Amino acid sequence: MLSTALLILSSVVASGEPAWVARGSGAFPSDKKSFYSVGVASGMKNPALLRTTADNRARAEMAKTFETFSASLMKDYMNSSGAQNVEAAVQTLSAGTLTGAEIVDRYLNSEGVQYSLCKLDLDRAKELAKDGKIFKPGDLDKAYDNLSGGMKKPPQQAEVAKPPPPTSGNNAKPAAAPPKEASSGAKPRTGRPAWVDGEDPAFPWSKFLYAVGFGKDRTASENGAAAGISKIFETKVAQVAKDFQASYAKSGASNIEIQSSEVLTQTSTSKVLSGVRIAEVWDDKGTATVYAIAVIERSKATEGLRNKIQELDQTAVKALEKANDSDKLKQVRSLNQAIGAIQEREMLNTDLRIIDSNGVGVPGEVSYADVYSKLGEAQEALNVGIVVSGTQGDDVRAALAQGLTGMGYVVKEVKGGDDDDDEDGGSAPSGDFDLLIMGKVRIEKAGQAAGGTFEMVRAVADFQLKNVKKNKIVDEYTVSQKEGHKTAQEAQRRAIRELNKVVAPEIAKKFQKYLTKK
Repeated sequence: MLSTALLILSSVVASGEPAWVARGSGAFPSDKKSFYSVGVASGMKNPALLRTTADNRARAEMAKTFETFSASLMKDYMNSSGAQNVEAAVQTLSAGTLTGAEIVDRYLNSEGVQYSLCKLDLDRAKELAKDGKIFKPGDLDKAYDNLSGGMKKPPQQAEVAKPPPPTSGNNAKPAAAPPKEASSGAKPRTGRPAWVDGEDPAFPWSKFLYAVGFGKDRTASENGAAAGISKIFETKVAQVAKDFQASYAKSGASNIEIQSSEVLTQTSTSKVLSGVRIAEVWDDKGTATVYAIAVIERSKATEGLRNKIQELDQTAVKALEKANDSDKLKQVRSLNQAIGAIQEREMLNTDLRIIDSNGVGVPGEVSYADVYSKLGEAQEALNVGIVVSGTQGDDVRAALAQGLTGMGYVVKEVKGGDDDDDEDGGSAPSGDFDLLIMGKVRIEKAGQAAGGTFEMVRAVADFQLKNVKKNKIVDEYTVSQKEGHKTAQEAQRRAIRELNKVVAPEIAKKFQKYLTKK
């Protein structure tokens, strides 16, 4: 049965937060004995300042944590070495903590609260202790154990709740023979495995992430086990994707959707789940139930995730380098590409926190807060013009302009557009624009309905996106809405009204796609 502390930890992690957010500061065992501290900051409009403040507070918390550790050391040395010598040695250790400690992970939640995790391992403390020439390495281990309270390395989350075995009865039937497609290569167990009820020594949590499935046959049990692994990631990664977008709305930055949460979740989980395997299967003939355990080997999955995260970091760095181009269109596209890479790496970083037994991700080489800030500036500098002619063109133009303005772009109306532009952009008014959206609205008769009592019309808006600097049409799209009424005039009015509801999101989506593609 999970302890109260682990239940609290599990509930927090299930919401998408890293385990270390709930764990807080202190001395905790990981791959190495380490000191951890957490810094928290919120309520700042500037994302870069928010991140820096959280980092600084994490380092300050590390100093406080180390003060407790130093006090533990002083108890045993006060009488033997003299207070003055011990105090000097402690000062040497404490001064070194801020230079030896590093920010190893960050997390930004949907409320705009920034968390930073600072780490200093005990080996580094021992190196610092050599300068003091008072403490011995063994003494530092003893003081660390006293501070951590002999705490065992805890699971970062409850991997998955084990399903209770079905109730047995007199009418229990033997398990069905496994279909051919159920063969996973997993060897069947002859005795009841420990993993049915809890942790199995053969699959320790420190080395494996696992889930147990059960059913009437082998296919159902293996599918259930694999689905259990998938749910661990899908829930948490989807939450992080949501938090990533929402947090910048709180900070005052443009809330631009580069990729949907669904796409990011699928991209992330597919990479991890490729390493899932069915390790063992057990047929409980007494209850006519087949059990299967699906596992991911943490070390292999962790290595793959770290490599992919490093690739995405490099993609973001290269995109930022391209953003220095004087071409304002290239600036926006490069910054959008950088943010896309950063978002994907954040999803993979969430996977890493789940897979790695320490529950710690990898700090990014590029600050997404800084990139968002640069993107906002680049969007404001980009001159976007809109000209819409035809039936109630002004209303359609206003709806589209409102949609693009909400995405952070500065939109201007263009006067005197030419409706007969040719394929290369023709003589449409360019002005001092980088991109020009040219549209024409028309009304088409769409027959009659309800026995001829309803007039049906279709409002159609044809749009072209022109790269003004290159004098080239780079994309074309059409939006239409069909409506009806007893009078043709009212049917037209309704069709235009409904067109305005869809024209902004549809055209804005295609507009943004052009500015994010490579």
